[in-house]
Amino acid sequence: MTIKKVLVLGATGPSGISLLRELLYREYATVAYVRNPSKIPDDISSNSLLTVIKGAMDDKEAFAKALPGVDIIISLLGPTQGSPISPFQDYYRDVVFPAMRDNNVKRIIASSTVSAPDPKDSFIFLLPFLKLFIRIIAPGAIESIRAVAKVFKEEATDFEWTLFRLLFIVGKTDEESWKKDREGVIHAGYVGDSKTTTWMNRNAIARWLVDLAEKGHNEWDKQMPAVSQISG
Repeated sequence: MTIKKVLVLGATGPSGISLLRELLYREYATVAYVRNPSKIPDDISSNSLLTVIKGAMDDKEAFAKALPGVDIIISLLGPTQGSPISPFQDYYRDVVFPAMRDNNVKRIIASSTVSAPDPKDSFIFLLPFLKLFIRIIAPGAIESIRAVAKVFKEEATDFEWTLFRLLFIVGKTDEESWKKDREGVIHAGYVGDSKTTTWMNRNAIARWLVDLAEKGHNEWDKQMPAVSQISG
Protein backbone atom coordinates (compact mmCIF):
# COMPACT_ATOMS: atom_id res chain seq x y z
CA MET A 1 0.00 0.00 0.00
CA THR A 2 1.34 3.42 -0.94
CA ILE A 3 0.62 5.99 1.74
CA LYS A 4 0.81 9.73 1.24
CA LYS A 5 -1.06 11.14 4.22
CA VAL A 6 -1.45 9.77 7.76
CA LEU A 7 -3.95 10.83 10.41
CA VAL A 8 -2.74 10.43 14.01
CA LEU A 9 -5.15 10.18 16.94
CA GLY A 10 -3.72 10.59 20.42
CA ALA A 11 -0.94 12.73 18.96
CA THR A 12 -0.30 14.81 22.07
CA GLY A 13 0.52 11.90 24.37
CA PRO A 14 4.14 10.76 24.76
CA SER A 15 3.81 7.93 22.23
CA GLY A 16 1.93 10.24 19.88
CA ILE A 17 4.79 12.74 19.95
CA SER A 18 7.23 9.95 19.09
CA LEU A 19 5.00 8.86 16.21
CA LEU A 20 4.81 12.40 14.83
CA ARG A 21 8.60 12.61 14.89
CA GLU A 22 8.90 9.34 12.97
CA LEU A 23 6.32 10.27 10.34
CA LEU A 24 7.79 13.71 9.71
CA TYR A 25 11.31 12.26 9.59
CA ARG A 26 10.11 10.01 6.78
CA GLU A 27 8.51 13.02 5.11
CA TYR A 28 4.88 11.95 5.28
CA ALA A 29 2.11 14.50 5.18
CA THR A 30 0.66 14.11 8.66
CA VAL A 31 -2.58 15.26 10.27
CA ALA A 32 -2.87 15.45 14.04
CA TYR A 33 -6.42 15.59 15.40
CA VAL A 34 -6.08 16.90 18.96
CA ARG A 35 -7.96 18.64 21.75
CA ASN A 36 -5.01 20.78 22.81
CA PRO A 37 -2.57 21.75 20.00
CA SER A 38 -0.27 23.54 22.48
CA LYS A 39 0.91 20.14 23.76
CA ILE A 40 2.74 19.48 20.49
CA PRO A 41 6.40 20.61 20.83
CA ASP A 42 7.34 23.66 18.78
CA ASP A 43 9.98 21.80 16.76
CA ILE A 44 7.22 19.46 15.54
CA SER A 45 4.32 21.90 15.12
CA SER A 46 6.49 24.16 12.95
CA ASN A 47 7.07 21.39 10.39
CA SER A 48 5.35 22.24 7.09
CA LEU A 49 4.29 18.60 6.61
CA LEU A 50 2.13 18.67 9.74
CA THR A 51 -1.48 19.85 9.80
CA VAL A 52 -3.04 20.24 13.25
CA ILE A 53 -6.82 20.13 13.54
CA LYS A 54 -8.36 20.96 16.89
CA GLY A 55 -11.44 19.09 17.99
CA ALA A 56 -13.07 17.06 20.73
CA MET A 57 -13.86 13.35 20.53
CA ASP A 58 -17.59 13.97 20.05
CA ASP A 59 -17.16 16.71 17.42
CA LYS A 60 -18.06 14.84 14.23
CA GLU A 61 -17.87 17.98 12.08
CA ALA A 62 -14.32 18.81 13.19
CA PHE A 63 -13.19 15.22 12.79
CA ALA A 64 -14.60 15.06 9.26
CA LYS A 65 -12.24 17.90 8.30
CA ALA A 66 -9.25 15.72 9.21
CA LEU A 67 -10.08 12.85 6.82
CA PRO A 68 -9.88 14.17 3.23
CA GLY A 69 -6.84 12.74 1.46
CA VAL A 70 -5.90 10.46 4.36
CA ASP A 71 -4.71 6.96 3.45
CA ILE A 72 -4.39 5.44 6.93
CA ILE A 73 -5.21 6.26 10.55
CA ILE A 74 -2.82 5.41 13.37
CA SER A 75 -4.52 5.74 16.74
CA LEU A 76 -2.74 5.83 20.09
CA LEU A 77 -5.88 6.53 22.08
CA GLY A 78 -6.41 4.63 25.30
CA PRO A 79 -7.39 4.97 28.95
CA THR A 80 -4.92 6.59 31.29
CA GLN A 81 -4.02 6.20 34.94
CA GLY A 82 -6.88 7.23 37.20
CA SER A 83 -9.39 7.50 34.35
CA PRO A 84 -12.88 5.99 34.59
CA ILE A 85 -14.21 3.69 31.89
CA SER A 86 -13.39 5.58 28.70
CA PRO A 87 -15.82 5.95 25.78
CA PHE A 88 -13.25 5.00 23.14
CA GLN A 89 -15.34 2.10 21.90
CA ASP A 90 -18.21 4.51 21.21
CA TYR A 91 -15.81 6.97 19.58
CA TYR A 92 -14.53 4.38 17.12
CA ARG A 93 -18.00 3.01 16.33
CA ASP A 94 -19.94 6.29 16.12
CA VAL A 95 -17.35 8.81 14.88
CA VAL A 96 -14.20 7.24 13.44
CA PHE A 97 -15.64 4.33 11.44
CA PRO A 98 -18.46 6.34 9.78
CA ALA A 99 -16.02 9.11 8.80
CA MET A 100 -13.64 6.51 7.37
CA ARG A 101 -16.44 5.11 5.21
CA ASP A 102 -17.50 8.57 4.05
CA ASN A 103 -13.92 9.35 2.98
CA ASN A 104 -13.00 5.91 1.63
CA VAL A 105 -10.27 5.38 4.25
CA LYS A 106 -9.79 1.62 4.44
CA ARG A 107 -7.02 1.11 6.97
CA ILE A 108 -6.55 1.81 10.67
CA ILE A 109 -3.88 0.73 13.15
CA ALA A 110 -4.85 1.28 16.79
CA SER A 111 -3.30 0.67 20.19
CA SER A 112 -4.53 -1.78 22.77
CA THR A 113 -2.97 -3.80 25.60
CA VAL A 114 -2.63 -7.49 26.46
CA SER A 115 -5.64 -6.99 28.75
CA ALA A 116 -7.59 -7.72 25.56
CA PRO A 117 -6.97 -11.47 25.16
CA ASP A 118 -6.33 -13.23 21.87
CA PRO A 119 -6.99 -16.93 21.21
CA LYS A 120 -3.39 -17.30 20.04
CA ASP A 121 -2.00 -16.18 23.42
CA SER A 122 -0.47 -18.66 25.82
CA PHE A 123 -0.58 -18.42 29.59
CA ILE A 124 2.28 -16.74 31.40
CA PHE A 125 2.52 -16.63 35.19
CA LEU A 126 3.08 -12.86 35.29
CA LEU A 127 -0.03 -11.84 33.34
CA PRO A 128 -2.68 -12.06 36.13
CA PHE A 129 -0.50 -9.85 38.37
CA LEU A 130 -0.05 -7.33 35.56
CA LYS A 131 -3.82 -7.16 35.05
CA LEU A 132 -4.34 -6.67 38.79
CA PHE A 133 -1.80 -3.83 38.73
CA ILE A 134 -3.67 -2.19 35.84
CA ARG A 135 -6.98 -2.47 37.71
CA ILE A 136 -5.40 -0.70 40.69
CA ILE A 137 -3.82 2.23 38.81
CA ALA A 138 -6.52 2.63 36.14
CA PRO A 139 -9.92 1.35 37.31
CA GLY A 140 -12.15 0.58 34.34
CA ALA A 141 -9.25 0.44 31.90
CA ILE A 142 -9.45 -3.29 31.21
CA GLU A 143 -13.18 -3.12 30.49
CA SER A 144 -12.60 -0.21 28.09
CA ILE A 145 -9.74 -1.97 26.33
CA ARG A 146 -11.78 -5.13 25.84
CA ALA A 147 -14.77 -3.12 24.63
CA VAL A 148 -12.61 -1.46 21.97
CA ALA A 149 -11.38 -4.85 20.75
CA LYS A 150 -14.99 -6.07 20.55
CA VAL A 151 -16.02 -3.03 18.50
CA PHE A 152 -13.18 -3.57 16.03
CA LYS A 153 -14.02 -7.24 15.61
CA GLU A 154 -17.76 -6.64 15.16
CA GLU A 155 -18.03 -3.19 13.55
CA ALA A 156 -14.88 -2.85 11.41
CA THR A 157 -15.22 -5.92 9.21
CA ASP A 158 -15.05 -3.75 6.07
CA PHE A 159 -11.70 -2.21 7.10
CA GLU A 160 -8.14 -3.43 7.17
CA TRP A 161 -7.46 -3.04 10.89
CA THR A 162 -4.74 -4.00 13.34
CA LEU A 163 -4.90 -3.66 17.12
CA PHE A 164 -1.35 -3.77 18.43
CA ARG A 165 -1.18 -4.75 22.09
CA LEU A 166 1.37 -3.32 24.51
CA LEU A 167 2.48 -3.71 28.11
CA PHE A 168 4.97 -1.36 29.73
CA ILE A 169 6.13 1.58 27.61
CA VAL A 170 9.29 3.56 28.35
CA GLY A 171 11.25 6.28 26.61
CA LYS A 172 11.52 10.05 26.39
CA THR A 173 10.09 11.98 23.45
CA ASP A 174 12.66 14.72 22.88
CA GLU A 175 14.43 14.67 19.53
CA GLU A 176 17.72 13.26 20.80
CA SER A 177 16.03 10.41 22.67
CA TRP A 178 13.92 9.64 19.61
CA LYS A 179 17.01 9.45 17.37
CA LYS A 180 18.76 7.08 19.75
CA ASP A 181 15.86 4.84 20.79
CA ARG A 182 14.06 4.35 17.47
CA GLU A 183 16.59 1.68 16.45
CA GLY A 184 15.42 -0.81 19.10
CA VAL A 185 14.39 -4.24 17.78
CA ILE A 186 10.63 -4.87 17.97
CA HIS A 187 8.94 -8.26 18.01
CA ALA A 188 5.30 -8.74 17.03
CA GLY A 189 3.78 -12.03 18.11
CA TYR A 190 1.54 -13.34 20.88
CA VAL A 191 1.68 -13.51 24.65
CA GLY A 192 3.66 -16.52 25.80
CA ASP A 193 5.69 -17.05 22.65
CA SER A 194 9.46 -17.30 22.95
CA LYS A 195 10.23 -13.66 22.10
CA THR A 196 7.45 -11.50 23.53
CA THR A 197 8.59 -9.49 26.56
CA THR A 198 6.84 -7.05 28.88
CA TRP A 199 8.39 -3.75 27.77
CA MET A 200 9.12 -1.58 24.76
CA ASN A 201 10.46 1.87 23.97
CA ARG A 202 7.86 4.21 22.53
CA ASN A 203 10.31 5.51 19.90
CA ALA A 204 11.03 2.01 18.60
CA ILE A 205 7.30 1.33 18.55
CA ALA A 206 6.79 4.47 16.46
CA ARG A 207 9.27 3.17 13.89
CA TRP A 208 7.55 -0.23 13.85
CA LEU A 209 4.15 1.40 13.31
CA VAL A 210 5.31 3.38 10.30
CA ASP A 211 7.05 0.28 8.93
CA LEU A 212 3.72 -1.57 9.22
CA ALA A 213 1.82 1.28 7.59
CA GLU A 214 4.23 1.26 4.65
CA LYS A 215 3.80 -2.43 3.86
CA GLY A 216 1.68 -3.14 0.83
CA HIS A 217 0.47 -6.37 2.43
CA ASN A 218 -0.54 -6.11 6.06
CA GLU A 219 0.45 -9.38 7.71
CA TRP A 220 -1.56 -8.35 10.78
CA ASP A 221 -4.87 -7.59 9.04
CA LYS A 222 -7.75 -8.08 11.50
CA GLN A 223 -5.33 -9.39 14.12
CA MET A 224 -4.10 -8.33 17.57
CA PRO A 225 -0.35 -8.87 17.83
CA ALA A 226 1.45 -8.37 21.14
CA VAL A 227 4.29 -5.96 20.42
CA SER A 228 7.41 -5.75 22.55
CA GLN A 229 11.10 -4.97 22.44
CA ILE A 230 13.63 -7.79 22.40
CA SER A 231 16.89 -5.85 22.25
CA GLY A 232 18.34 -2.37 21.89
